[in-house]
Amino acid sequence: MERHVGEKAKLVGEEDKNIPSFIGKLSIMLQDPSAAPFVSWSPSGESIVVIDPSTFANQVLPRYFKHSNFASFVRQLNLYGFHK
Repeated sequence: MERHVGEKAKLVGEEDKNIPSFIGKLSIMLQDPSAAPFVSWSPSGESIVVIDPSTFANQVLPRYFKHSNFASFVRQLNLYGFHK
């Protein structure tokens, strides 16, 4: 599944709502089977698991964001209420 992610990303099945770009891109990334070996929801569905942060940063992040900085990704997660 290849998608071009713009400034106003839409969640699959969502109407045109004001979804923050980061959250929209995160949702699309977590639904992308090609990203699954590197990032996914935990079995409980309550957290996000990054299997190999280095590979994730270099191969997955640039497909969805304008950077490959894992620390910046974590800061954005924290901003939206995700914590270790």
